[in-house]
Amino acid sequence: MRFSEGIVVGKGSLKFKIALLLKNKGLPVTILEHDLRSSAKEPCAFNGIPHHFFHKEALYDRLKQVGHGALIISAINTYLLPADIVSAHTIINYHNALLPRHPGLNAEAWQIYDMDPYAGITWHYVDSHIDTGDIIVQEKFLLDNRITSIKLLKRQNALAYRCFEDFADKLLWCDLPGAKQADHPGRRLHYLKDAPNNRLLELTWTAPKVSAFLRAMDYGPLHLLGIPTVTVKNKNFRCESYQISESGQNRGTALQDNRLYIENNGLKIIVFLSEFSPVQYSADLKSSAVSEK
Repeated sequence: MRFSEGIVVGKGSLKFKIALLLKNKGLPVTILEHDLRSSAKEPCAFNGIPHHFFHKEALYDRLKQVGHGALIISAINTYLLPADIVSAHTIINYHNALLPRHPGLNAEAWQIYDMDPYAGITWHYVDSHIDTGDIIVQEKFLLDNRITSIKLLKRQNALAYRCFEDFADKLLWCDLPGAKQADHPGRRLHYLKDAPNNRLLELTWTAPKVSAFLRAMDYGPLHLLGIPTVTVKNKNFRCESYQISESGQNRGTALQDNRLYIENNGLKIIVFLSEFSPVQYSADLKSSAVSEK
């Protein structure tokens, strides 16, 4: 085996499934994460996998203590690893988009918002930049024009694990080469603070674009990107929920009883609204950003 130990850094169920697979293949493995709400503690204890919580700086300090010859796997990890850690170890990362498109965070939302024909996943080696390392494997699938961000993310995570299963033995026992990423003009890096169109629904959009925007912002009750907003007749509204159906009518846009109706290009969309104060909404966003840290 090429590595002395495995370190899985990330959050969600994917990190545990990867760690368990590595353990079952004979590699001593530890999970390091920063999500105190994680449900991985009990299954890790049951399966004999060391599991530790760290805040950002403490996590970096712990990684600097990892011995030479370790394999570090970044799976749904929102922290950038310092250059000295990257240069000292073999590190691979799961990215939920088809790099070089949509580097950075919340890629599932950007694929939907940009109305990409395909979505997919990438496993790649980590280098000194963000999501630019050599590609180990990519898989793509047609992007359903009704899927939401939360559902796309779940599908991508499942696909990422299946791909990891396929190449794990080569990674552990052989030299697994990567392919250089293609150049992508206009490459834009998405940060944690970014959201499609700054969370604002535009009344000039077609119904398919409104659908893409609403679905991109849709993480169910999690509201990872905040709550979308719209301004109609100088009034500011939150988009609390929505309904999308097919339609052969072209009735334009109308506001009635705190419902926004948009009907054109084969779709009818009803957006359920609540009026709000922009000052309060800005305060809510700042509070949400602090809680994410």
